[in-house]
Amino acid sequence: MPKKYKIPEPEPSVVNEPSVSYGTGYTSQVSSEHYRHLISERKLKLIDRIVNEINDGEVLEELEQTVFELTHKKRLPCRFTPEELNSRAATAIEDYEEGEYMSHEEMKKMFF
Repeated sequence: MPKKYKIPEPEPSVVNEPSVSYGTGYTSQVSSEHYRHLISERKLKLIDRIVNEINDGEVLEELEQTVFELTHKKRLPCRFTPEELNSRAATAIEDYEEGEYMSHEEMKKMFF
């Protein structure tokens, strides 16, 4: 039988009316220590759901892939293999040598 993880009881939070009214972030109203506690609490709830509710191997595999992609997105903003990057660089060099490029001024006119 899967182990049940103890999930701490959430602490009551105070959200003042102006922060809600003006769309300021909730996290600006809490201390960094309390914010870390809230994140830890959410992680434990997620772990509990995974352990106790997911019994399908395909769903678990999809979840693993999604978590991998989300956690590596910050470290790997570019999703090209080294071969793809080399190919793109070679194409860019060829375009430049053939005069197929825009000057900085042309780019500014195009986008601004």
